[in-house]
Amino acid sequence: MTYNSRQVDPLPNYHAYNANTPALGEELINENRFQDISGVNTSSPTAQPNPAPLLVGTPIQTLDGRVFRYVRLQGTTAFVEGDVLYRAADVAVANDVVVASSDVNNIVTTQSWTVGAYAGDWFYVDGNTGAGQCRRILYNNATTLYLDRALGTVLDATSDFSIIRMLKMRLVSGSSDTLLVGGISYGAIAPHASDAELGNYGWMQVGGFCEHVIIDGVATIDDYLKSGTVVGQAIIAAGNDDFTSARCFGIALGVGGTAVKTPAVLNLTVNR
Repeated sequence: MTYNSRQVDPLPNYHAYNANTPALGEELINENRFQDISGVNTSSPTAQPNPAPLLVGTPIQTLDGRVFRYVRLQGTTAFVEGDVLYRAADVAVANDVVVASSDVNNIVTTQSWTVGAYAGDWFYVDGNTGAGQCRRILYNNATTLYLDRALGTVLDATSDFSIIRMLKMRLVSGSSDTLLVGGISYGAIAPHASDAELGNYGWMQVGGFCEHVIIDGVATIDDYLKSGTVVGQAIIAAGNDDFTSARCFGIALGVGGTAVKTPAVLNLTVNR
């Protein structure tokens, strides 16, 4: 074995020598058992919190520098390859903790949530009693959130909280979403037949060379990222014309147009 300058075994770059051998990580992002998979935990608070084959948020990086995250579709519209995915809106709840039934391990409310919709999301107390506490949600039924560990301060009827949905993705719904871009859909992901909260799981790309990014040169269209018509120009959110101050999501390697797919280099650091 030949060692490199750091005296450790070199990691082989399979693609450099054998195009038929997948690079590290590609066997996961290309396996059918991980892409467009349904999974709903409706059994109990102690059951597996995410019945999909991978936990939401699982990162994969291939040897050629591409970075992916495992996500879940939220909404009623299917994702296709190249779709720009936006983080689902957080859920804000004010003054709705049922004091007599809540404790440090579960939060009881008068809500009517979809069972299993928030498994894997984050519970954050953002106001009044208990403010500042944050825990992962293992499971939810229609009224109760079950947390991964006990709160330090029990909540009361004044407590306000939010459910933070970092890796539940949807298609854009307007220019107000321009700072919530999460990644680029790696392939088709289907919605649930009857419930917008229970869509399928799959991969989105957040970094490195991306084969297909749907961009649009028309500022009034909010469904796509926007780039100029010059190769090498920054990609920004549609609805923002200021290429000098807008948040940059990557660099276009092709010429933009109306709903055009182009290769790009991505740098969606919020999910790296």
